[in-house]
Amino acid sequence: MPEMTKIALCIGIDHYDWAPLKGCVADAKSMSETLKYHDNEERNFTCKTLLSSTDATITERKLRKEIHDFFKRPADVALFFFAGHGGENDNGGYIMPQDADKYDLGFPFSELIECAVKSEIRDIFIILDCCHAGKINEGGFSGVSIGRPGISILTASLPEQYSGERGGRGLFSSIIEMGLKGNAADLLGNVTAAGLYNYADQMLGPFVQRPMFKTHVSGFKVLRKCKAKISKQLLRKLPDYFPEMVYQYPLDPSYEPTAEPSHSENEAKFAELQKYVQAGLVEPVGEEHMYFAAMNSTSCQLTNAGKAYWSIAEKDLL
Repeated sequence: MPEMTKIALCIGIDHYDWAPLKGCVADAKSMSETLKYHDNEERNFTCKTLLSSTDATITERKLRKEIHDFFKRPADVALFFFAGHGGENDNGGYIMPQDADKYDLGFPFSELIECAVKSEIRDIFIILDCCHAGKINEGGFSGVSIGRPGISILTASLPEQYSGERGGRGLFSSIIEMGLKGNAADLLGNVTAAGLYNYADQMLGPFVQRPMFKTHVSGFKVLRKCKAKISKQLLRKLPDYFPEMVYQYPLDPSYEPTAEPSHSENEAKFAELQKYVQAGLVEPVGEEHMYFAAMNSTSCQLTNAGKAYWSIAEKDLL
């Protein structure tokens, strides 16, 4: 089976004469570096960065050409990232280049969506860290969801909100980066767009800028692979320990390694059960810790997350 082609375009603009920013170039650089490789150093996205500087101006003309060319490239997966100023008026939202002004705010979100819709790339991810980024949902994305599956959009803010910087970086971009590096990964280490949104939603809280996530896909593609919290081999064994979803696995002192006499077989099982506990899949019944569950001869059971993975393992889908 041929290797999947994944491309990314990361754009960061700090150098606006009328309102300079501090973290957008760093955000785009860091995003590109993070996307290039999986956690195990295997190749992931082939990335191109477009960065402003005192010597390089990103005009609307240049921005438009780069974006149109990007979505015309042959690939299986594409990720577009922008950090910089975002503008809005009665006609919608805009990615603002360095030559933007109040009469021409720049590259319309609607044109960005149009590029994605017309692209032959199967799976497209758009991540915007700019003010008013949520306006990309207005007057365009509902049409995309009907006519063009495979597009996911993650924005730093709602249509009426600004996007902040903190510590020399975009607040949203730094959260997304940490999510890609593992904080948004599932138990198997897979980071998806939905996982990134869930992580950003928790990190931003209810009283600051709110992220927005829109998607029309039949399944979530992996954006980056990180270290798994538990092995597939061990996940497949869940039905061996728990023949039914509501089963309570009985414990006794023979499972606890510090108890005498030793029982190597039960201690080995207990070590695996402890790994389930660490992954949030199993919990002791009526006790705070597994140690007390064993010493007091109670039991352990699946958590809600454990039941979900049990269902997958029981159907042999891992």
